[in-house]
Amino acid sequence: MILNSSIIIIALAVALYLAFSKRLRSSSCWKATVTPLASIMGSGFLISAPLLANTVGNFAVFCMALLLLLAYAVGHAIRFNIRHFEPIEHEKGTVQNIAFISRIVLAAAYFISVTYYLQLLAAFVLKAMGIDDEMYANVITSSLLILIGGIGVWRGLGELEKVETYAVSLNLGMIVGLLFALLVYNIHLLSGESGSYPTFHLQLIWMTFVSCWGY
Repeated sequence: MILNSSIIIIALAVALYLAFSKRLRSSSCWKATVTPLASIMGSGFLISAPLLANTVGNFAVFCMALLLLLAYAVGHAIRFNIRHFEPIEHEKGTVQNIAFISRIVLAAAYFISVTYYLQLLAAFVLKAMGIDDEMYANVITSSLLILIGGIGVWRGLGELEKVETYAVSLNLGMIVGLLFALLVYNIHLLSGESGSYPTFHLQLIWMTFVSCWGY
């Protein structure tokens, strides 16, 4: 009971500070960090990390390190393209045509990604309420898409960034609470309980790699 209360208090304290701190609100670095954080946390802390822990057990840390190295290598290729392509971006040629097609593909992939994560959110919410109904999940997902699109059309991207700031603050607060809980859990493991070593599932590990380097 005391542990649960401590986790909630820590999460709320961090979330409130990040959401309403005047210092952070006026910080250009924090504003530039919010959008990447919003993308990374959904696939990182909330999905990939628990999935790896469940898949490879105590080897999760090593798998994460390997995935990050591979993702950095892919990122190097992307950075190379940005460095050498952007100066000739507005010229005409085969490379520019490929880039134009890639933007269309990326936009479609982004819509699919957003819908996927909203579907996961709806499933988590319904599961917490003891409801297992695909129709309700689709209704929640569609409603959130309409809400996000409506805010963007009505108030512009600036208003969406404000909403994003509060959402990221809440997520970071929850993650800090989660890290505190994991710290307590690992202390209990070190006190004598043994860890688990599940069977490796290479398909799931590869999925987390694709998710990781994308951001």
